[in-house]
Amino acid sequence: MHMFLYKNISGVKVYYSDTDSVVTNVPLPDWMVGTELGQVKLEYVVKKAVFLAPKVYALVTEDGQEIIKVKGLKRWII
Repeated sequence: MHMFLYKNISGVKVYYSDTDSVVTNVPLPDWMVGTELGQVKLEYVVKKAVFLAPKVYALVTEDGQEIIKVKGLKRWII
């Protein structure tokens, strides 16, 4: 129910959401981001991303960091 609030902001596209995260096309309003109870923490500013399924995604942050998440996979073997 709490994530419903983030998904219904006028002018905000939600590309991905999970139980505790949301990826949007614009920054969230200041009152939603912070350290208080009920607020979210800004983890990354995303430059590019691919969301394949729930808990399966890859993204590149604005500072060039590559992040790949696959539920159940702890490390990559290359």
